[in-house]
Amino acid sequence: MSKSFLRSCTTALALTVAGAGLAAHAAEPAADAAAPKATATAASAAASGHHHRGPGKHGHHMRGERPAAWIPGLGPLPQSQLDKLKLDAGQQAKLDQARQQQRELFGKMRQAREDQRKLFSSQVDAGKLDPHALLAQREQGREQFRQQADGVQKQWLALWDSLNPTQQQEVTQFVKARHAAMAERKPRRAGGAKAG
Repeated sequence: MSKSFLRSCTTALALTVAGAGLAAHAAEPAADAAAPKATATAASAAASGHHHRGPGKHGHHMRGERPAAWIPGLGPLPQSQLDKLKLDAGQQAKLDQARQQQRELFGKMRQAREDQRKLFSSQVDAGKLDPHALLAQREQGREQFRQQADGVQKQWLALWDSLNPTQQQEVTQFVKARHAAMAERKPRRAGGAKAG
């Protein structure tokens, strides 16, 4: 089991966390869809489990900004967008709670990744590999994280539900503009791939 396999497992767990958010972007090219969870940083993850592509090249076309919130089904919201919403104290408390639960989830996911690596290393060092034990440990973690991810999603949805109609419309306009920008970039990507 290589580091890339462990990274793939971690990515799969992160995708579970942000699954609802990614569903809204399922039609995007694979490069965009894989760039999330990066929900994580789902916390912000992830809000998520974002794989950083370099300065200003975070997933979901939020150039230069890390996700500050993650609305399942809608995707990440940058801090600049949250600032426009002028959250009241109750809404801010919901945001803080969602971020905290997400941070805890990603901390547990990092620990599980480390435990998986240690188990594999101990098997390699002992000269006795047991893929059954490795897979059992991975599956146990997957189920645990799936349940926790559901809880995190409920927290993000509670934030959405707390927004008044004006705030929800502000988010809608942001998502609409982001969607239009992504649609505009798709033909250029397709054209660039054919030319190359």
